[in-house]
Amino acid sequence: MRDLLTSVARRNAFLGLNAGDDDHAFARRACLRGGGKTQQHPGFSTAARAIYNIDQKYVELDERWFAAGKKKKKDLRVLQLGQWREFSAREQIADPMDSHIEVSGVEHLRDMGNCCKNLRYVSFRGISRIESLPDSIGKLRELVVLDLRACHNLEELGQGITKLDRLEYLDLSECHLLVGVPRGLGQLTRLEILKGFVVANSNSRDLCHLNELAKLEKLRKLGIVVGKMAVPTEDEFLKLGEFKALESLKISWGFLNSAKNGNNNNATEATPRYSVATMKYALPPNLKKLDLHCFPLADFAQWVRPTGVKKLYIRGGKLTTLGDEEGWEAEVLRLRFLSGFQCDHGTLRRLFRKLTPENTEIHECPNFRPGNDVEDSADTQAEVEDAVVCNEVAV
Repeated sequence: MRDLLTSVARRNAFLGLNAGDDDHAFARRACLRGGGKTQQHPGFSTAARAIYNIDQKYVELDERWFAAGKKKKKDLRVLQLGQWREFSAREQIADPMDSHIEVSGVEHLRDMGNCCKNLRYVSFRGISRIESLPDSIGKLRELVVLDLRACHNLEELGQGITKLDRLEYLDLSECHLLVGVPRGLGQLTRLEILKGFVVANSNSRDLCHLNELAKLEKLRKLGIVVGKMAVPTEDEFLKLGEFKALESLKISWGFLNSAKNGNNNNATEATPRYSVATMKYALPPNLKKLDLHCFPLADFAQWVRPTGVKKLYIRGGKLTTLGDEEGWEAEVLRLRFLSGFQCDHGTLRRLFRKLTPENTEIHECPNFRPGNDVEDSADTQAEVEDAVVCNEVAV
């Protein structure tokens, strides 16, 4: 049956999958396979609807990839040159090359906006050598998903991205050289998920700030990176209280560098360029999940009470106490890699009345005194990605 389906798919140009397959010129869904280099030009059909990179580590672009004129790829909807899977930090450390994709000829991406105007999905996840996005990307007016996660050389997005008025999903996570997002992102009124938003210097007029994102009425998931070069105003995070549709919020502070061996006792602190203690915060009124990485304060009571939050994750940072106020609404609690956190099982149960043992995890918090029904994972290697999170966001 499998052979029959494969034969029918090939005969109808549905999919070209096999390594070394030379039918890209006919297949409407082409796959790059083989692990090595692509040939200089794979000869995709002008009627191709999707191009997937399955396991090609080195992709060579030339002018024929995005040729204009009669060879425009008007039917192309999906372009996935990057990784299709997500690698944990542990996997990347074990085999860095496994998650690495190198693309040469990135200058030819400037022609993508002229050649492939009907693209809905573009992924460059994990691709090196992309330092900036061409302004012509703004011509992809049908684009819904743009995945730039782990483009480690990416420094500038360009104004073209602010013209993608159909965009719903934008992932900028792990783009460590990115210093900000262009002003005008608030015009993308359909945006629902934004990951890796970099808090910029408050004096930068050309970069987007949180007050602009408050205009996005459909935004339901937001990830924020506060890098060591960030200089926000004291009340910038008060704008989060105006994000009425937001249900999931992740904030990563980047001025704590955690040791990669998972031992937070060896963490070194880089001095932030603003006063952490005087910063004012608010939380979205309908927030359900709060994920904090490298929390910069010792006492959570100095921050803002996460009223209504059902899932609370805190990984890494200076936290020593959650305070004494009872009535937390969280039903899921994850505390990881908090070397200074001092608490006991009884206090935790008193603060979080709705917690159950299966939804409570205290991991690598050496000063916590657990009871028998609190999970403390022993698999440090499996959670190594949480130990290095502070180092990852040190922009």
